[in-house]
Amino acid sequence: MNMSLAFVFVVLFASFKYTKDAAELSIDAWRAVSTREMAWEESAHRKAYGEIQKLGIEDFSTAAAASGSIPLTQTASRNKLAEVYAAAAIEDFGSNGSPVVTTRCSGLAISSGLWHPNGR
Repeated sequence: MNMSLAFVFVVLFASFKYTKDAAELSIDAWRAVSTREMAWEESAHRKAYGEIQKLGIEDFSTAAAASGSIPLTQTASRNKLAEVYAAAAIEDFGSNGSPVVTTRCSGLAISSGLWHPNGR
């Protein structure tokens, strides 16, 4: 039993040499995806903000709207938000050729008739 435990520790100790490199590669991959996702979210949000503002049915004079939140007191505004984000996700999916459809905007926050990504 002690011999098998010693073997495990030897293998584990030898693999520590590569742990830092593997971790750095994983972090770099995560950073690239995260940066790309943030750019997608900001682009879709700007488009939705403009499209809903063009509808002319929401009050964009509030402080929250001035900070980038989108007022969503009307059904037509909520429908437009969904339409813009769905179109952006489909476009992104098509341009990247990704075989996996991921859920976009997992951090959405809709409260008090305002919408802003990640609950800001």
